[in-house]
Amino acid sequence: MERTAVVIRCQNHDPQAFEELYKLNCGQAPKTAYLIAGEKGIAEDILKDLHIRNVASPSPFP
Repeated sequence: MERTAVVIRCQNHDPQAFEELYKLNCGQAPKTAYLIAGEKGIAEDILKDLHIRNVASPSPFP
């Protein structure tokens, strides 16, 4: 539920919410993206896309 509330704040253009959402999503995501992509640059692009998708369309699942 916390993630959804932060996403709603992002959608309302709350600058601090963007940082909070990024921190919520940064756990294992960088390592997983790198293992899938095999290249740092591509992994970073995957993470950026993930972050944008979370802001655009929040999922009720963590």
